[in-house]
Amino acid sequence: MSVTPALIVDDSPMIIKIIKRSLLVNKIEGYNFTEDSIYSASDGMEAFEVMGRAYGIKLIITDINMPYLNGDEFIEILKDTGKLSDLEVVFVTSSSTQLMLKREIEDSILGIIYKPFRYESFAEGFKSLQKQKVLKNIELQKIKIEQVEKKEFIEKICFLYLEDIGIDSVCANLDMIIDESFSYAQITQDEYPELLYSILSIYLFEMLIDHKVSHKKIKCLLKHSESSSHIKKSRLGLMDGFKRELDYVNSTDLRPSEIITALVSHTFDTLSMATSHVKKFSAKDSKLYAQHFEYIIKEFIKIDCEFEDEKLLKLMFEYKEIVEFSEFLYNYLKNREIFKSIKAVHSSKILGIELKNRLSKILKITYALRGCYCSNIEFYIFKRAKASSEIHRFFKKNMPKSIPSSSTFLHFKGKVTTKELRDYAPFEMQKLAVISGELKTLEFFKDTIGNTFKNWGVFCFAKSAIFEAWLCSNKPNKIVIDYDFKGSGFKNGVEFLNLLYKKYPLLKHEAVVNGIYFITKEQNQEEIKEYRDAYNFAKISYPIVYKDAFEVLIYD
Repeated sequence: MSVTPALIVDDSPMIIKIIKRSLLVNKIEGYNFTEDSIYSASDGMEAFEVMGRAYGIKLIITDINMPYLNGDEFIEILKDTGKLSDLEVVFVTSSSTQLMLKREIEDSILGIIYKPFRYESFAEGFKSLQKQKVLKNIELQKIKIEQVEKKEFIEKICFLYLEDIGIDSVCANLDMIIDESFSYAQITQDEYPELLYSILSIYLFEMLIDHKVSHKKIKCLLKHSESSSHIKKSRLGLMDGFKRELDYVNSTDLRPSEIITALVSHTFDTLSMATSHVKKFSAKDSKLYAQHFEYIIKEFIKIDCEFEDEKLLKLMFEYKEIVEFSEFLYNYLKNREIFKSIKAVHSSKILGIELKNRLSKILKITYALRGCYCSNIEFYIFKRAKASSEIHRFFKKNMPKSIPSSSTFLHFKGKVTTKELRDYAPFEMQKLAVISGELKTLEFFKDTIGNTFKNWGVFCFAKSAIFEAWLCSNKPNKIVIDYDFKGSGFKNGVEFLNLLYKKYPLLKHEAVVNGIYFITKEQNQEEIKEYRDAYNFAKISYPIVYKDAFEVLIYD
């Protein structure tokens, strides 16, 4: 190894001797010192003179506090003149507290060794700084790779935002602004929203584009980019499970009953589990609804960028998976694949017929399940829409006399005609039950509300016994109860509802999905508050006004 020229700068001759001996006696990786290759200076000015004699110095060990020119000032001058790039620098100091150096100086040196030290401990300190530098370089390389990935992600979000506001062509200024934003510090995910806001604001300002950057839209773009990536698209595993069992029965010698169990049980159990989640929703025609769901979601996101959420994505993925499997199973049965793809069926025609019957039943289940999923997705989309203040305002302003649903929204958007709208009517029928002792109240709901909500059946009851008899063969979607409704065994409408829940437990479950409403007079307002925690209901106030009743029934 070639000899390493080194320069020790310190106003203490003793320190110079200790450091020189340490360099000569101790083996330090990457360096080879001799007596003649180690130079010294008492301050920064003298150090410049030594370096000016062209000794090719590769290592500088310098005190910080010295007369005429401090060590950090000496190094700063070397940096400014471009002479520091080929040098390794170690500071030594007797400071009793942790030194705070300028960032550019701290990044340019190997490190600091604190006095007092002996020649053995100085060498150990030097070696420790070398190890720290190796680890730091590894960490910096890791950060550099992460920074590249983060810059690409930030750029992607910027493009999505600009595309959303109608800017398709983006100039190089955006890359420059992003580079400047990443040049000084590590950026964390928590800082993304503010960083993006700043980048987009500066870019649009420089491009003379008059647009106020939406902080909410930025957060939505970040949220969707993160959430959509971790949701497993194949959630039910129907297709993979069936094909896996098919491979299993062909590779193993099984009895016919075991083959039927293997091919049917897993699929049936999975479909049963899926059915249990959506069975409370009456099936809707998937051909009518499913083709429009993604369009409706996309339009709602335009109104409120926070509209889409994880549950909705999961429902959509599961629905698509069930559709894919049912289409596969239909073709599997239609093309008589049972008799071609299962070895055991070649020697047992009865087994093939039994499998066909079992799988045909499963196919029917998938068709019914598709309808229930459509109903669940439809319900959840409009439940989320009602919870959004932006979409809420949109409905009130643009569809003031329509019940928000897939059909009415699609009709408003011109995606379905008035004639096609009639096809949706049977699937959007709702039963509204009204219970009150006031005949005028019942007349209002029967005539005014009944004539407005064409797809609703409005059923009015003045007697509890008649309503309970009706419940035996009907399932209401919404129940409106007059708070002043009294009878034997209950003093108000809330107590009546409680009795109904005890007699008809499923009604309480349905009320969570649909709605319970109480008609209240002003003097009842305080009294009814005590029931709010126990019962989830909305209020329709006396005197009943069409607009107020409409909005409560639709939006609350």
